[in-house]
Amino acid sequence: MAEAVKRLNCILLVDDDPVSIFLTSTYLEDLQICGQVRVAGNGMEAFDYIREHCEVRQPVVPCNCPDLVILDIDMPLMNGFDFLEQCRQSDYLKIFKVIVLTSSKSRRDEERARQYPIVDYLVKPVTGSEWLTVIDREFEL
Repeated sequence: MAEAVKRLNCILLVDDDPVSIFLTSTYLEDLQICGQVRVAGNGMEAFDYIREHCEVRQPVVPCNCPDLVILDIDMPLMNGFDFLEQCRQSDYLKIFKVIVLTSSKSRRDEERARQYPIVDYLVKPVTGSEWLTVIDREFEL
């Protein structure tokens, strides 16, 4: 795998599937693009993390605030769409970028997700080279 020139400080991976979490985390670690990968098991847990670590009103984003959120759609308690809506209402989507990573091939889900300022809509499984392409494009690594 290609080594990135610049690394992201933090990525928040929001997914309830242990296999997907393992695969995505492994790809991200192998690509060496991120200092740390945090995991949230659903949108509510992710939103609590964002609220705790990201201050919209501060000019400098704290160290634990993610540069990127990788978001599944279908999760318990709070799904990905509800998470995106909460973040939009709280202005958090101005702080970090979002990639939707889902098993849904539904055109309707993709259209709904693209109503939010997401970077990309990826269907699982995603390879390491696909990750590198998307992240390099968005963060100029």
